[in-house]
Amino acid sequence: LDLGSGHGGLSHEIAQKFSCKVVSFNISEEQNNMNKAEAERLGIGHLISVELGNFNVNFPPANMTNTFTHVVSCEVFCHAASKPDLLNGITNILKPGGVLVFTDIMGADGADEKA
Repeated sequence: LDLGSGHGGLSHEIAQKFSCKVVSFNISEEQNNMNKAEAERLGIGHLISVELGNFNVNFPPANMTNTFTHVVSCEVFCHAASKPDLLNGITNILKPGGVLVFTDIMGADGADEKA
């Protein structure tokens, strides 16, 4: 699962590199349409499925429980209304032994924004 997949760049990269199926989960219908079109252009449309959704509302969908071996997310957690709720939702969709890999914008109190 590519959580907060945007235009699908990471989903496409994973599908191309590993020839695996990827579910792109994203809030923007316009971005999702761009994701699908690019996947088709790249010849990997059969590997990408796109799901419209908002991880701040009713996440995870019931059909995702215990489904994924991996969840990846790139600079998306900063948009979570509740990070503990998001992480609990991710725990529910990962299969036993599944892995979460994420990057996010982080800072510390007193950090120099210019550094």
